[in-house]
Amino acid sequence: MEPRNRVKECPESTYAFYFVKIRPFEDPELREKLVLADHEFQKKVQARNKIIEAAKAKKEERSIIISELKTLTAENKEYNVVGETLQNYLGMFRDGNNTMQAQSTVLCSVVEELKQKIKMLSDRIVHESISILEEKLLRKQIKDIEEARSKVIYLSTNRAKLQDTVEGNEATQNAAFLRNRLVLEMLEITLQGEW
Repeated sequence: MEPRNRVKECPESTYAFYFVKIRPFEDPELREKLVLADHEFQKKVQARNKIIEAAKAKKEERSIIISELKTLTAENKEYNVVGETLQNYLGMFRDGNNTMQAQSTVLCSVVEELKQKIKMLSDRIVHESISILEEKLLRKQIKDIEEARSKVIYLSTNRAKLQDTVEGNEATQNAAFLRNRLVLEMLEITLQGEW
């Protein structure tokens, strides 16, 4: 290869020159456009400043609300702690009473007593803040009490009869006790007489 061929193979380099025409500021058309652009820019800057001021005001308002909210949440936590201790304290009584109530559900002797228990349980559901599980348990207890209503009515009608039999049994037991005591006293007297 010859050097001439190399030059022919490579493209010729071209050079470009740009001439910038600077218009003088005194040009009236250009000056008018610059003044308008400056006014528009100033308006946009003022609008931006207003938005920034409004955002700062909102941030200050937000920080005030957050500080108030922090104090309220701390106060709420204190109330929750006190409320939890009271709920736990009441729960201890309720747990003890629940087993007794479950046993005494059938043992209600009077219909009024039964109604009173149902009202007490329904009031607990309505007026106390209890969990869903506790509410279900209370509703089940109410249902059990209502199912036991016929037994309670039966017991209340037969109560007088049962009372009479109990009193009769007590009278016979007392009579037997007195008889046994008399026999023992007579034995003591006879034994003392023999000695």
